[in-house]
Amino acid sequence: MAFGFEVFSPKSFQFWSSPALRPKRVFEALLVFPDLIFGGEGNQAIEPYLVNSFSRPGYNTIGTETSEYQLQSGDFAKIDYPTQQFSTKSLRVRLMDVAGFGKAGADTAGAIHASLAMTQKTMTFEHEAAASPEGKSTKAYNRLIGAFAAYPRLFFILELDGKGETGGAWEIWNPVLTSIDFSDVDYGGNQFATIDLTFDYKNFKFDQNWGERMLNQRLKTIEDSPTNLLTNGLTKVNNWWVNSVMGGAPGMGQIKPLGSVGEVSKVKQVKTG
Repeated sequence: MAFGFEVFSPKSFQFWSSPALRPKRVFEALLVFPDLIFGGEGNQAIEPYLVNSFSRPGYNTIGTETSEYQLQSGDFAKIDYPTQQFSTKSLRVRLMDVAGFGKAGADTAGAIHASLAMTQKTMTFEHEAAASPEGKSTKAYNRLIGAFAAYPRLFFILELDGKGETGGAWEIWNPVLTSIDFSDVDYGGNQFATIDLTFDYKNFKFDQNWGERMLNQRLKTIEDSPTNLLTNGLTKVNNWWVNSVMGGAPGMGQIKPLGSVGEVSKVKQVKTG
């Protein structure tokens, strides 16, 4: 079958024929908490090796809107187009619950409990609030309230390549903790104990040089030829389908590209909804 283009010509994503490319591995990434509330500091910091697994960001829904247009023939047609509405997919993080050196030693549950107290949760905060008379807060209560100013604006997910170097970085903007789950105690099991955290967030960004170049290149292509980009693309697809797949079947004729913006706008468009 003739496709009309070189399927196996050198392309950017042909990892099977280029030693410089390979599929990403699901374990080649690090989650970084750069803040004091969830990340901590110094020897007490929640380091990436305590993170057992985590999800990457995304969108649960992307908004669309349907409009109805009247053609010159009097018929009506509907069109769906994207809007700026969206809802982000929650970020799920699973931590290893590590402990050592007795009651005075490092403990992941203890670190997360401190995080919760700094965000006005747990009985630690509630006791301090109850001990503060109205109009005369205690020092401990004011410290816990003031800690909220350190709530993080950003989390980072660093994607690594096969050499351990950073290939790209996800920025998770304005994360908010929405749930926490300490794993159950099970006398019949032998699994590691974990702590599951769930964060909602405002939006995300993937910072990667190649992607930024692609964005600018595509925007420039659209800016230079906004109309011909669509019409020529549809023409090529249709003609390839007719000639290569359908084998020039009767009734399957080629289409010609629209000549100008004026020809496109000949269709009367009346928004009714």
